[in-house]
Amino acid sequence: MTAMLETAVRQETSRRLRNILWYWVPAVAWMGMVLLASTDAFSARHTGEILREVLAWTVGQIDAATFGLLHFLIRKSAHFTEYAILSSLWFRALRARWRSPWKIQWALLGVVISVSVAVLDEWHQSFVPSRTSSADDVLLDFCGAFFAQVVIWYALRRRQLAAVET
Repeated sequence: MTAMLETAVRQETSRRLRNILWYWVPAVAWMGMVLLASTDAFSARHTGEILREVLAWTVGQIDAATFGLLHFLIRKSAHFTEYAILSSLWFRALRARWRSPWKIQWALLGVVISVSVAVLDEWHQSFVPSRTSSADDVLLDFCGAFFAQVVIWYALRRRQLAAVET
């Protein structure tokens, strides 16, 4: 009887460890990547240098105004995208233990965690000389996080309706 109990405990421990590694580590790791992106290494000056080199290699030289607009759009798209991914990963981690495909609590918590990271990120940037802190960026980050939850809801809802129809 003890051997069966020990085996069951080992299997449960193994299942929990896999759950943590598969669902929770990606969310925490992505959060770390987002916070890393608020350092000097990802300042507009540094990303601009890289973008200028990539553009020169792929399309040749472009005028300063076009480059400025393109650089701005890429940086703001990165904000939206990185927080959409963060929100999605938190949703995925939060629902890992449940059979239900979607609960509003998971979506809201995914957005709340993402916006909390966005606020922390912008606060951190206010202390980095080569970075600027912006409430507009927090709003953009919120939009990315919220958009991801809408897409998740829509995709899961479609899947649920398709399963009912078959």
